[in-house]
Amino acid sequence: LDLDGVVCVYNFPKMIKEDFGVDIRTEDIYTYDIGDILGVSKDLIMEMFLRRISNPPCFEDGALATLNDWQVRGYEILIYSNRKNLIGEIQLGKWLIDNGIPVSDITNGLGTYVLHIDDRPSKLAATNSRYKMLYHRPWNAKSLDISNQFRVVYDWQEIRSRVSALLEN
Repeated sequence: LDLDGVVCVYNFPKMIKEDFGVDIRTEDIYTYDIGDILGVSKDLIMEMFLRRISNPPCFEDGALATLNDWQVRGYEILIYSNRKNLIGEIQLGKWLIDNGIPVSDITNGLGTYVLHIDDRPSKLAATNSRYKMLYHRPWNAKSLDISNQFRVVYDWQEIRSRVSALLEN
């Protein structure tokens, strides 16, 4: 599963206001690439994230409880996150442990998975996963999913319910 936008949330309007002096609503973030929305370079966006990447996370409601339950049940929890590219696998692992996020391993997303949950359609589509859940966000709301491969989910209560139903079958 992905971390940012799925397990952890950012206050993008606040970050953008602090770094760029621009007022924007979350609903106005219509694409995954904030640089495209603001008309600034990818480097400036990466700097914005790097200033905050080691901060303690704000968790999506129910995410941590669900992951802890899955860990107790013996599920493998594999993290597939762009954070790895920014801070490296060792630092990401330390950050996960320091913040109490259950993880079995950090992956590059090239394996075969039973379930993958992500907020970026192209990343989700590129994995070899039996079940693909797209965590609904303003930046992916207009994804056409022309291959009809995603199940859109809106919160962790729904994820938990859908996973339970999958395991019963």
